[in-house]
Amino acid sequence: MYTQYLLLSLCMLFFVSLSGYFMVTVKEKYYLMNNIIMIDCKGVTQEDLDEVELKHFKLGNAEIMAGDEMKICIRENHKLQGTILGAKMTDNSIIIITDHQRVEAISIKDIKNFKVISKYGKFFKMI
Repeated sequence: MYTQYLLLSLCMLFFVSLSGYFMVTVKEKYYLMNNIIMIDCKGVTQEDLDEVELKHFKLGNAEIMAGDEMKICIRENHKLQGTILGAKMTDNSIIIITDHQRVEAISIKDIKNFKVISKYGKFFKMI
């Protein structure tokens, strides 16, 4: 008798979590279709967003856009990982949100090498 209630409860929780996942993916697809990038960071101010001149740019052979996650190695073997906000053409730099919720501008001259970890919206471009 208790196993029937337990099985019913587990099935209900499974379908609720599945429907929640479906709703989140539909919301992200809507944002991607309308060119809205959701970045969950409390360290980003409106001034930081106003500094960004380019949201889609090319660095070397890689095509990068705002929302992509990158790992950047700077000259002194200092590695930085975070989410790209964009690029600033006047300073020739990339604006990135680090894992510590700080916004940093990195000059392109200082970048030794980089690796794109994940592209924003890549899952939806395959479908």
